[in-house]
Amino acid sequence: LSSATVEIRQIRQNFAFGSAINGNVLTNSAYADFASRAFNAVNMEFESTWDSNEHVRGVEYYDMVDDIIEWAQANGMRMRGHHLIGNTTGTSWTGTVPTAELQAEMDQRLLSALTHYASLFENWDALNESLNGSYFNSRLGDAIIPWVYQR
Repeated sequence: LSSATVEIRQIRQNFAFGSAINGNVLTNSAYADFASRAFNAVNMEFESTWDSNEHVRGVEYYDMVDDIIEWAQANGMRMRGHHLIGNTTGTSWTGTVPTAELQAEMDQRLLSALTHYASLFENWDALNESLNGSYFNSRLGDAIIPWVYQR
């Protein structure tokens, strides 16, 4: 219609615009309010990393991550996962794992995290510091880097 007026108001953007967040979104209302107003996508700083999820070998802990995911979902946010495996230092306990068992522990981490988080994260950093870190490849050889991505 030649005399019609059309007004469009964007209420949410599709482009993922976000920031790293941490557990403070659960306890600090100013932090949570700002994050929910300013961003439509988030990733956790360290709560979803291997050492945070399994600080003690064989004892997995996802409660904090689950609570942050619930907060993000309630605020309509997209999520991405911080690294599944960090290649700078390993975990607090991987230094005590015999080299012959280390790749199996890495495989268990990948299986556990990817199963637990399933479709909650749109994408992941698979292996953090894969080029300038050297913890796992110094113990298991350089083939461990493509193995993590392929796995």
